[in-house]
Amino acid sequence: MTKRILVGSLAAGIVLFLWGCTAWLFLPTYTNFKDVLDEEAVVRTLNESLPDKGIYYFPKHPDQSPNSIAEWNRKVSVGPTGILIYNPQGHGPLGIRKFGAALLTQWAAALIAAFLLSQTLAGRPSFRSRWLFGFLIGCIISLAGYLPDWIWHGYPSGFTLNLIRDMLLGWGTAGFILAYFIKTHQEETKEIKLEEKIKSEIRTKLHVQ
Repeated sequence: MTKRILVGSLAAGIVLFLWGCTAWLFLPTYTNFKDVLDEEAVVRTLNESLPDKGIYYFPKHPDQSPNSIAEWNRKVSVGPTGILIYNPQGHGPLGIRKFGAALLTQWAAALIAAFLLSQTLAGRPSFRSRWLFGFLIGCIISLAGYLPDWIWHGYPSGFTLNLIRDMLLGWGTAGFILAYFIKTHQEETKEIKLEEKIKSEIRTKLHVQ
């Protein structure tokens, strides 16, 4: 079973990684990103206003006085609001290290899912149930990871829906892979018997010839 978990999770992780690359590079997935109209002026202002690498939010958080909270609520209501991930030194070009790190994170996620799925086998889940397990992982990630940003930080609805769609499609496919590799004891026994039967028939035919 350990081998099946490792191999199955690796295959699922590779599929998740490749699907993520495909979604970013070839599909109109993240068209909600817009270009800054006067990038040089904005960058110059950022370098002058933001001293360090970090995540910045505006309007700035209020203190606990009633007037400050009321003013903050007004600004949030009328806008503008925003979240900025700022790195004055940049973070390097796309390369093997980043792609490798992304692949490892997907494998780690698939490995956890494969292990959890293996813990359900005592109940003899069907292939469909095992696939659904993987698909629901995508649902959990979408609900816990993407919708809070849409609710609290105002992420665009189209962008959020694209993230959820890609997550569900990715884990829906990964679910099929995990369901194929992570099998019940009864299915493994049938598979072994079938393999032995095929090998026996091949040896018999070769001997006859």
